[in-house]
Amino acid sequence: YPAINNYRTLKERISEWKRTSVEPDQAIDDAQFSKGLDYYYAHAYKDYETRCREEGWLDFDSLMREAVQLLETNNEVRNRWKRKYISVDECQDTDITQFKLLQLIFDGNIFAVGDENQLIYEWRSAQAGNLTNFERLFPNATKLYMGQNYRSTKRLVEFFREIIPVDNGIASRMATVNDIGLEPTITRYRDDQEEAVQVLRKIDAPIQSAVLARTNRALFIFQRICTTRGIKYKILGKKDFWEQNEVKKLLHLAKESNDMRPANQVLSSLISSHNLLNIYRGSGNLNDGDPVENLNSIVKMAVGKGTIPEFLDRLRKLTHGRKSVKGLTLSTVHQAKGREWDHVYVIGVSQGRMPHKDGETAEEKRIFFVACSRAAKTLNISFFGNHSEFLNDYVEDINDYEPEVGEVSEDPNQI
Repeated sequence: YPAINNYRTLKERISEWKRTSVEPDQAIDDAQFSKGLDYYYAHAYKDYETRCREEGWLDFDSLMREAVQLLETNNEVRNRWKRKYISVDECQDTDITQFKLLQLIFDGNIFAVGDENQLIYEWRSAQAGNLTNFERLFPNATKLYMGQNYRSTKRLVEFFREIIPVDNGIASRMATVNDIGLEPTITRYRDDQEEAVQVLRKIDAPIQSAVLARTNRALFIFQRICTTRGIKYKILGKKDFWEQNEVKKLLHLAKESNDMRPANQVLSSLISSHNLLNIYRGSGNLNDGDPVENLNSIVKMAVGKGTIPEFLDRLRKLTHGRKSVKGLTLSTVHQAKGREWDHVYVIGVSQGRMPHKDGETAEEKRIFFVACSRAAKTLNISFFGNHSEFLNDYVEDINDYEPEVGEVSEDPNQI
């Protein structure tokens, strides 16, 4: 299928169909008239399922789906696997198939913990309403509110109550015995470069601090600046700028080059001669980083850094040990869920970024809430461009960053 050039997107689409119980033929029928990308994805989905059947393979989504189908159609198996006691954590993130599995094996007692204000996986088919409707689906259930906040200061808890997406009974019960603490700060910068430079300058306790963003892409500029400054950092997840396929490919080609021209010229030639822009264009998830932008960043880094051997040696020294167990944490909000830091910097809270331009407003609001509520002592929110709609009630609290007289703008690609 020549229209498909990104296997990750195909994998995610197939997984979504499976989690919502859509069979291949139905997927093909649904996309029949549009003849868009989904039409080709659906045919690839059918080929994939056929191959799996032939080879006896089951992926994770199929394991769940096949288990539910078996329990629904075979009473003997269902009775054998019923459980008198079931415990479920993060219940708000269950999808249709997973929640159906719970109903099928339920036999008297189920203890579910969750908060639909922290449901941030609808894009993975998590089903909103599972907790709201819990007492209807499991009659005689008792709802207990866990409103005590052991993490954050009083000022922060007050702010969390104000931005909570839906008051499902939690907001009025949110309380803490911790110190009063400081008010959250909201700062507007001119662009993402200024935001990254100034946020990193503010951090004086990196081990107790985290920079949280809506997407991995927004974190790449922080990774580059941390590298150039020798700031120890760790990435939650696997989306390190230096591990991106296009970055590794270009640096690998550079190592094999004997060209002694300036490094930036050699890198530009390698990108052109190996057609890297066309090969990697569109290959990544734009939430994780634009491959073309990443390649151009490497070229910019090499300007004025001598020959390829000199540039690579400089880069090796800067990136050696860049990821430390003890250091500043850089993370997307999704990877940060369930964690906490004394000092949290939520960056890129601009309209179109948080909320993301392709996201559903309700879920994006929950993502913002989860990001802010990771903070224990201080919370710093920042953005550039137009502020997020989530900050509409705090316009008077926004501080515009003003560079000091004589301050020189820092280039995140300058090493």
